[in-house]
Amino acid sequence: MVDRPWQHCQTAGCPVVYYLDLGVVDADAVVTQVGSKATDRPTPVCFCFAHTADDLVADADANGGVSTIKAEIRQAVADGYCACEHLNPSTKCCLADIHRTLNLNAATRVGTR
Repeated sequence: MVDRPWQHCQTAGCPVVYYLDLGVVDADAVVTQVGSKATDRPTPVCFCFAHTADDLVADADANGGVSTIKAEIRQAVADGYCACEHLNPSTKCCLADIHRTLNLNAATRVGTR
């Protein structure tokens, strides 16, 4: 019996999702595709409300670069309607990942103009 939590590896190129000194769990062994390990679409970003990177990008593009999904998730988190510690493989709030996804999309768009 392990009395400490497994650690989550967020390194994109690494196949390990969770690790502990007694072993590892690879991306192939988990039921849900892990956002930081995703190699194909759809790439999950918000596990509580089932939003993907494509959802966020399409939403921001449709709303002049402003994501209504991000605002909705932020409000849901403030209202206590998230379960990131149970649903997100990193056990952390997804808002940082959402922000990073939207910033990457914005930077990519600027670079292609």
